[in-house]
Amino acid sequence: MVLIITKEKGGFMSIISLSFQQWNKIQDNSNSLILIEFWADWCGPCKEMTTIYQDTQHKNEFYEKNTTLQHVSFFQVNVDTEQKLTQLFNIKSIPALIGLRGKDIIFQHEGSYTPSFIEEKINLLRNSSK
Repeated sequence: MVLIITKEKGGFMSIISLSFQQWNKIQDNSNSLILIEFWADWCGPCKEMTTIYQDTQHKNEFYEKNTTLQHVSFFQVNVDTEQKLTQLFNIKSIPALIGLRGKDIIFQHEGSYTPSFIEEKINLLRNSSK
């Protein structure tokens, strides 16, 4: 298992920018829950979705610290700098979200989303087969 240390922002862990090399290490943990946001600097809707994504990550982290919920790792992929990952997941439109349990894709969504949509997808990840 690979442990990636992130900097804390306001008491919360930062979302990790995921590279192809990091992905190759992380995916080996078959039971880990992973949520990946695909975005780009030039994408207006991505900026709005990133704010929602980060807020949801902070809320989720608070719940995980205060309950027995399984941890979900939040990652971001810049489609311009990480083209291999973008191609690997067949991303055609951004913003996009992918939820995985280890190597298995549980859901994939392209387009805008709401905080409640992400929360539903996190519950879907947690309830997926182990």
